Amino acid sequence: MQSKKILLRGAATVLAGSFLALTVAACGKRGHVGVAECDDYFKAVDTCKNDAEKESLKAEADSNKENWKLLAQDKVKEACVARGNYAKERCDAGPDGVAECDEYFKILSTCKNETQKTNEKNNREIWKSQPRKTVQENCKRAVDMAKTFCK
Repeated sequence: MQSKKILLRGAATVLAGSFLALTVAACGKRGHVGVAECDDYFKAVDTCKNDAEKESLKAEADSNKENWKLLAQDKVKEACVARGNYAKERCDAGPDGVAECDEYFKILSTCKNETQKTNEKNNREIWKSQPRKTVQENCKRAVDMAKTFCK
């Protein structure tokens, strides 16, 4: 009697597993594999130049890979686009190529005010790990200060 119960449980487990496999197959592809937008997202994280953000973005991406395994690929694609945009924004850091920062550094190159020169050195260090949008806003304020104190 005991062996029949074990056999029936085994058969039920096999049937349940088969049903689950058929259900997943019937619902379409799952997960991030083969989704180009996800490849772009993971590449953006892997090549992140912002050291202050890279570790947390990498941990999140690894978690997402696991969490997305059973999601339909259209939902995964949407998530990858959103996370990819966020990662690109966070990883595109520093003042290089930001017009407002270029103006600020140009003003400071001829400035005689030692406080402003010290501020420039500190700002360069702080800004190199900040997202461009934040750096742009900070440089706008710094330009105003530099114009005031570097006459």
